[in-house]
Amino acid sequence: MFKKIYILSCLYFFISLVYATTLEDIKPHTPNKKPWSEQWFYYLNDPDVGYFKVSLQTYIMPDANEMKEKGYVHFVFAPKNGVMKVFDYYFDEVILYAAEKGSDSFRYYIPGYVDATDNQVTLMFPDFTFSFIYTGKHKHYWGGHNPGQTPFGFIMDLPFVEPNWFVFSMGTPSEYSYSDQSMSYSSNGTVYLDKGWYTQEGAASNFYLLGMNDLQQFMITGASIGHLTTELWAGRYLSGRLNLILYPAISGLSMKRVINECNGTLQAEFKKLTQTIRVTARADKSDFYRSDIPTIKVFNAKYPYRKSMMATIDVSVYQFGRLREHVSFPQGLLEFSGKPICEEGGIYAND
Repeated sequence: MFKKIYILSCLYFFISLVYATTLEDIKPHTPNKKPWSEQWFYYLNDPDVGYFKVSLQTYIMPDANEMKEKGYVHFVFAPKNGVMKVFDYYFDEVILYAAEKGSDSFRYYIPGYVDATDNQVTLMFPDFTFSFIYTGKHKHYWGGHNPGQTPFGFIMDLPFVEPNWFVFSMGTPSEYSYSDQSMSYSSNGTVYLDKGWYTQEGAASNFYLLGMNDLQQFMITGASIGHLTTELWAGRYLSGRLNLILYPAISGLSMKRVINECNGTLQAEFKKLTQTIRVTARADKSDFYRSDIPTIKVFNAKYPYRKSMMATIDVSVYQFGRLREHVSFPQGLLEFSGKPICEEGGIYAND
């Protein structure tokens, strides 16, 4: 028995050492086949104003004549009071820079429109301008020797499993400015950043929930990876009192969830040794918008993403059955994707 445990431990260490994502994977990668997509997702929250989302992407279509990356920029402003604004821009040219090994410096550059590096993002379009710069330290997802490992751990580290995805920062203090034809803001906010790169649509279904402010950050995500029917969930909760990692859990075992996409609701419960974390989230159907790149346009997936940046989120942490901490996020992110979309039946649960 000891020998088997030793062999498995060595195998896990080897895979994690060779294949695990690291913070340096924030840099752009070299495409190795078609189709291809690489994505930087930034979410900035100012509780007094709302959420800003920046998605910087590169992509290569499956029928492209050459291995040349094109650029796609997706921007959303979801004010706490007001109408959400969504912008999409496509570019034939994008300039990418990645520093040498040992540094996480990079640049995503579209002359005249986008300049993003490891410490700032600037967008300049006729419809709006937006920029932010980090002013404090990143709160990485993991501690220890590899803070950039994927939240799903060992399974997602396997070289044949996609997507490659990790959380670079759960929350980074920042200064930002935004202006369009009707409004302008300049203040402080908190930035969440995750990163992914893919050669196929790796998740048969996916669920994502994010709430944050300058003091507390919460994220959970669940997915059926590839052709597996098993649904894995993981997450993180940071506050002034608690620092919780929700280690990868199988839906129906150490975690349970009930989701009704038609009603825009998600309920989840995670069990740890001495703690229980209960989560509820809800968003109006009218607050969801459809996203189909890269899922449908690049990877020819059957189902799009449905995303809301107006979800209300409640998180309760119990210790030995007694409530230890409760937080309400009046505005957050709620996303669904995969086969069980609203038009095909609505509620689906794992009890």
